[in-house]
Amino acid sequence: MSQVKPVTWFVDDPRPNAFFSRSPFHSWKFIVNSVLVLANILSLALIAWKYWGKIAGGSLIFVVLTFLLLNVIYPYWSAILRHGKIHELYLSGQLTVEAVGSPVDQILSIADDSMNGGLRNTSFMFLLFLLTLVLYRFEHLK
Repeated sequence: MSQVKPVTWFVDDPRPNAFFSRSPFHSWKFIVNSVLVLANILSLALIAWKYWGKIAGGSLIFVVLTFLLLNVIYPYWSAILRHGKIHELYLSGQLTVEAVGSPVDQILSIADDSMNGGLRNTSFMFLLFLLTLVLYRFEHLK
């Protein structure tokens, strides 16, 4: 009873990469990216609604919509499709969750970070583009 047992609050317990072995919506990084994609779509819809009188008849909304499709929607959709291809390998048994630090685990971690980092960066850049557009282009049209 007089023995003191140490309590470990934070343990450095590395876990193998499991992003591709389950639904992408189990990953907090992918959920953040999904929220950013929705924020991009809603922001563009709000801007188009608010400034429609200033942009109607021009090609500006077409250009911005094209940027949204090519730089945000297409990479997001492509990430879902590529995730599905790797996930199918898990479902068929051709790929299993490997031990931490194994070459397969490292490759999947790099793919996970690259995919989610790329999605996050394109979404942030498009939001900054929209902010710049609103602050510069539309505010000077008043």
